[in-house]
Amino acid sequence: MKSSGVKDSKVSVLSSSVDWVRLAADRDAIESKLNGLEFTDKGLRRICFHEKGEPGLQVMLIESLPNCSFPNHYHTHDESIIVLRGSLRIIFQDMDRGRAEVALDANNFCGNFYLIPTGAIHATFAGPSGCIYMEIKYLKGLCEPATIFGDHNG
Repeated sequence: MKSSGVKDSKVSVLSSSVDWVRLAADRDAIESKLNGLEFTDKGLRRICFHEKGEPGLQVMLIESLPNCSFPNHYHTHDESIIVLRGSLRIIFQDMDRGRAEVALDANNFCGNFYLIPTGAIHATFAGPSGCIYMEIKYLKGLCEPATIFGDHNG
């Protein structure tokens, strides 16, 4: 797999959007690729299988340190999460219905995938052993960054 030449040591971009299919099926390849990257100050490191900001299928392989969290945010598109190692909690905040939680675990085949709908306010929390997951999105237009706001207590 060839890199597109991105210099950031916290993010790697692979040249083919099809590479993620092969990588997701090979745990040794996942570990090897991620181990070459540094963690961000938010406790994440990721491999992007798309060019930043481009419309179409966007796939990222993300590793979170143990107990790492990402604050309340929402997207202008659906977001699919597939947990490959460890566990991840997604906490939803809904003004009308209150708070809801989804727990994803790589050891539970039926409980390692979730589709987060467009506009759903959510925060994520990696489990005590950390988490490696695929994040898959289909963007009709140029990518807009997640809108982050509010408190995110787990």
